[in-house]
Amino acid sequence: MFRIQCPILRYLKTGLTEDMRETLLLLSLSLAVLLPANVLAQDPYQITFQEEDPVLVRTGAEIVFTVLTGPAVFSMTWGYQGGVTVGQWSGGSAAINTGTQFQGRVTITANQLRIGGAELRDAGEYTVTVIPTASTGLVANSRSIQLSVFVEVRELNSERLMRGLAAGEKGVRTR
Repeated sequence: MFRIQCPILRYLKTGLTEDMRETLLLLSLSLAVLLPANVLAQDPYQITFQEEDPVLVRTGAEIVFTVLTGPAVFSMTWGYQGGVTVGQWSGGSAAINTGTQFQGRVTITANQLRIGGAELRDAGEYTVTVIPTASTGLVANSRSIQLSVFVEVRELNSERLMRGLAAGEKGVRTR
């Protein structure tokens, strides 16, 4: 007997809403039934980000991650720091996890994750998992990209700021 492994299943334990869990479970079950056993030996979907890694964004700006899509995509799931599901694009619509630090700031489209009003705590690793349609002959794949968020400093007259720069505080960048 063989077992088909689907990367979506690992997201079922990561704070998704009940509706998102049901949708992902149905997708996983559909894939398990529709995909032949030899699918595990096929080539993975190639994922390329439009942005350079790491992505640098100042606080307050919009964070944008764009996947340059190739063949037909069944679903695209975005994660943060290896355990938080931000949301998913599937079937022409987005399902956004509202129980995250990104609440009210996230927009997901067919090939993009956008987060408004960047905060220092948004820095970290973002992962996209792409599941292509069965007709592509490709299998699911994931790729990560780093985000660095910085505070834009215009004047260096503040003694506190100067001490922070000397101590190498994270997130402080000058022009």
